[in-house]
Amino acid sequence: ITPEEFFDRIESTGVFPKTSQVTPFDYGEAFEAAEEAGDEVVCVTLSSALSGCFQSANIAAVDYVDRVYTVDSLSATFGEKLLVLEAVRLRDEGLDAAAIAEALENMKGRLHLVALFDTLEYLKRGGRISGAAAIAGSMLKIKPLVMTKEGSIVQIGKARGSAAGFAMINKFVRELGGIDPEKPYLLGACGRDRTLLNSFTENNELLSETGRELPEVTRVGAGIGTYAGPGAFGIAFFAKEDPA
Repeated sequence: ITPEEFFDRIESTGVFPKTSQVTPFDYGEAFEAAEEAGDEVVCVTLSSALSGCFQSANIAAVDYVDRVYTVDSLSATFGEKLLVLEAVRLRDEGLDAAAIAEALENMKGRLHLVALFDTLEYLKRGGRISGAAAIAGSMLKIKPLVMTKEGSIVQIGKARGSAAGFAMINKFVRELGGIDPEKPYLLGACGRDRTLLNSFTENNELLSETGRELPEVTRVGAGIGTYAGPGAFGIAFFAKEDPA
């Protein structure tokens, strides 16, 4: 099922989905297949502050000492993907699994994800905010701004309208150290509606400063998209320097 079909199904059925972590058995099957193929594994998981996936991976990895290395991304969705892309780059440079895992541990402190939600409806349905707060926010056209912090997703602002939201994203990205031009960054979006994202990227000085072409947009999957809702978008990047 595509993200578009996912949101359409929620709207047509009125049934809000539940999310669940990957089990140790699932990880174990993947690790066993890698071992049979003669491969080492660097397993990058969803933040341990958001899910039990990291714990599940560690339980499964007990049987694969020195062959499977687990890394808690302390991030989610395309933030986690950014670490995976760095792992692939390091693999292509010839590093082994142990060295790659160590490098990811050293760099993940500079990894940030900042996102703007288009609606409060899905936060309400998921029990993250009250119905009254969602109604008030919708009337005022409030768009919550969130970021990953120490592995959790925390609200860092409320923008009245999209233009204010774009300015807040740029402000927080700069405060976090700015986008490291030597590292890749990613843009991600939920559902088929890319209106907010397209408006954000158009003539954006922050993105132009990287000297790079805009990356292909990553689709946010159901696990995080369940709560972000359609239209939400964000940016994941490595900061140029650790914030003070």
